[in-house]
Amino acid sequence: MSGDPGIGWHLKTGEWILENWQIPYHDPFLWSTEGRKWISNQWLADIIFWLIFKTGGWDALGIFCFSLPLVTLILTQGRILLESKQSNFIESSDRISKTNYSRLLEKAKILGPFLFLALSVQVSWVQWIVRPVIISFVLFSVLFYWIWRVHQSRTSSKPKFLFSVLILFAFWANMHSAFPLGFLLLASVAFASLCEGNYSRFKLFIAAILLGSLSTFLNPYGYHLHANILALVGDSYFMTLNSEWLSPAFSNPLFLPLILALGLLIFSVGSGQTSSPLWLRIVTVVFAVLALKGVRFTPFLGLILPAIFVTTSSSENSTSEQAKHLVFFPIALIIFSIGLFIYALFGTVGSTRGYAPKLFEDDKMWQTTALACQRSGGKIYNHPDLGGAITFLLGPECKAGLDDRNELNGVDAYKRFFQLSLADKALNLDMFPKALLIECSSPLAVLARESLQGVSISADFQRFCLIERYKR
Repeated sequence: MSGDPGIGWHLKTGEWILENWQIPYHDPFLWSTEGRKWISNQWLADIIFWLIFKTGGWDALGIFCFSLPLVTLILTQGRILLESKQSNFIESSDRISKTNYSRLLEKAKILGPFLFLALSVQVSWVQWIVRPVIISFVLFSVLFYWIWRVHQSRTSSKPKFLFSVLILFAFWANMHSAFPLGFLLLASVAFASLCEGNYSRFKLFIAAILLGSLSTFLNPYGYHLHANILALVGDSYFMTLNSEWLSPAFSNPLFLPLILALGLLIFSVGSGQTSSPLWLRIVTVVFAVLALKGVRFTPFLGLILPAIFVTTSSSENSTSEQAKHLVFFPIALIIFSIGLFIYALFGTVGSTRGYAPKLFEDDKMWQTTALACQRSGGKIYNHPDLGGAITFLLGPECKAGLDDRNELNGVDAYKRFFQLSLADKALNLDMFPKALLIECSSPLAVLARESLQGVSISADFQRFCLIERYKR
């Protein structure tokens, strides 16, 4: 589960804050950005991660990032499943048509929510690793559950809901930069209330958006935090550089089942024989569009789909003949569920970017890199995915040149590095760093191995190679 290349600098940030008792406003880690202004938009999560790691190491951190979403889903999505007034399996027996079809529908209603969630997790596995975004999933799920309760309870306390939203967003803004998705969720629900003519509920959600927005300014950086997020999302280069911002890979064997299952759900909702509320339909459509646009949004869609599924059922007065029209739907879901769990047990679950923390534990690689870094004056030029590991394992004696903090390094720094890795024989060695960690498959590594004068590969670590410049 620990596959985030930036987990190293996240941990060091948490350590740095606790050692200095202040929030970093300038980068303390990279030699290329030393002293540059930095918005540490996940500083509170970094502290939590560091304290857990300091207490129990990688195992404790992995258990935390696995158990926190799991417990939250049980307390939120699980309660939605049980509390759904449309769930036939929790209604009294005299209101259930005990036909074979209705029994099948009941079973599908239990399996379906877990199917959708599991499918979305698999398609977006790059997000479900040890990284602060896990906390965003938790807070999003909590907010969604509160909205659900507002719609389910006629006597819900508006002040309590608004106060809870205010606290949640104040907390969220200091934990992770995905808090704007919470506002998108509230805005979608407010729009649905307006369409339904429920102006009281519309005003409630608009008030929640306003109060939540104000509370996000309770962070060490003020409005600069919001500007930083907008700048990153608005940068087309970074949006194409990282795979998590791209559309889901059609090569993923579970992408098609997710689309088919979502299509079956939409068909059943639109068939006129279901009772999913309008707000839930609108929210599903909004986040489905986002999920198709970028893998990063798929987990949030997965947190929504279980709720819309449990409200998708034939009405109380539906006959067995009406149920027959939807019989293919639960059958398909059951088949998908069985296939999914088989794949999860024996497939390639979590294989994406799975080189950390195994990479952190490669003692030979880091001992060799530390010596090379000393020879180069305590600085090393490196692939962005290695910056966090260098900072965590070798700092502050050895400083990395790049890491995956896109908004800190800037577009030009990334372009310079990748242009260097694509260098040809006309490479200007005077511009070449004394020590470089780069992918062994890059053209520069190939040239250094074969014919490029003035540089040599001093160590080969399978995926990455250590290249050093020497005097001729």
